[in-house]
Amino acid sequence: AVHADGTIACWGVNDYGRLGNGTSTRASVPVAVQGLAGPAVQVSGGRQHTCAVLASHAVQCWGFGYDGELGDGNQTSSDTPVTAMGVSALQVACGYGHTCAILTDHTVACWGYNGSGELGDGTYNERPLSAPVMNLANVTELRAHGGTNCALEMDHSVWCWGYGPDGEIGAGQNGNSPVPVQVPGIAAEDLTAGLGHICAILMDGSV
Repeated sequence: AVHADGTIACWGVNDYGRLGNGTSTRASVPVAVQGLAGPAVQVSGGRQHTCAVLASHAVQCWGFGYDGELGDGNQTSSDTPVTAMGVSALQVACGYGHTCAILTDHTVACWGYNGSGELGDGTYNERPLSAPVMNLANVTELRAHGGTNCALEMDHSVWCWGYGPDGEIGAGQNGNSPVPVQVPGIAAEDLTAGLGHICAILMDGSV
């Protein structure tokens, strides 16, 4: 949770330091994240890591980092925040072992695990530093769950990429996609990603 003063509190399981308080001890009540480089405006939790966007547009991450999902160029875990290098962001979304962010120019960059193409750069290569996602511009919302990501653009189009064997990509295919593909036939206002499925609020208020 992001407090009104820009600090962050986390609670629950804390292996690999995913609560960001400098320990690996689970917490049944909120504990303060230690070492943020400034006030935060948004936070996102993945499977075993957490990332926040600061008011300065920097992104800081903590927790499990062996797949490069913390974005600092290392592939080690951290129980306090580290800064994702070369990222100036508006929003961040954490998946299973990767992180994606809407940058200040409304493009998207991702880093971390890429076995299903979740980094959207046309490869399946793991990256501990951010790489631009192909085919996207004017992105306003970003969602990630598991190995699947979806983005909403200003024209209300929805684009998805990554893990897709169960149809998560939404383009009539059952398979992974290492680049974003447009979900046909919908114009959306908002969207959410679950484990194995995606849902969107359409312009007419239906879902």
